[in-house]
Amino acid sequence: MSAEIKRLIEENVDRILDQYCSAEYAEEWNLVGLKEEISRLFLLNLDFKKEELPALSRDRLQELIIGAAGQIYGHREQIYGADIMRRLERYAFLSVIDERWKDHLYEIDQIKTGIGLRAYGQRDPLIEYKKETFDAFEKILNQIDREVVEFVFKVRLQQADETSNKRPAEKQMVAVHDSAVNMGYTGMGEAAKPQSRPKPVKVEEKIGRNDPCPCGSGKKYKKCCGAKS
Repeated sequence: MSAEIKRLIEENVDRILDQYCSAEYAEEWNLVGLKEEISRLFLLNLDFKKEELPALSRDRLQELIIGAAGQIYGHREQIYGADIMRRLERYAFLSVIDERWKDHLYEIDQIKTGIGLRAYGQRDPLIEYKKETFDAFEKILNQIDREVVEFVFKVRLQQADETSNKRPAEKQMVAVHDSAVNMGYTGMGEAAKPQSRPKPVKVEEKIGRNDPCPCGSGKKYKKCCGAKS
């Protein structure tokens, strides 16, 4: 899992640089878009000095970003431990693939529904179907690669309150949608070191009125603890 995540980090960085840094000279790059995208994906705040741009190559920039992202990834593994990180990564792959595959199947159904209309435009529906479904599959693969990395970099693990009588104590995975500045990661290379981290937000599970009461009484929630609220 760890090797796969590192491969996805490199591929996502390469894809982002193709999008924002395709020009030959650094002065022509879309650095604003690049910073926003790197911050959104890795919670990494890039800091460029204007005088450094003329000497900055795409390969060097790619090396710096991958190195900084790798430091953040390594720091997370130090915090949670290798075993927890591998479980988190497996969960990221399974949950993202499951969700996006359902979206993909829906999109294929939509393509099937309208593919016959291509014949009116003097185009072979079978060829058009193969092309559109291949493009859809490529798009969904890229989306999965991105969302898995984003999941691994943004999700926090939190120990549930052991004194709570509402739910058992267990490790909860909580998504954190913070900016790179708030997360405390800034710069590139050795500068990408964590500072202070905000407290994760705990997501409480909503209990239905007809669900069994979590207190263990065997009654429905609406006739037990729910009746008191």
